[in-house]
Amino acid sequence: MSVPLIEKMIEADGKGELEKYMKSLTGEK
Repeated sequence: MSVPLIEKMIEADGKGELEKYMKSLTGEK
């Protein structure tokens, strides 16, 4: 896992959108 990806995950989590981000990674809608 790259640092930029981790940073994006932290940013998404800070916005309460971590679940949406993880679903986007797996290709779910």
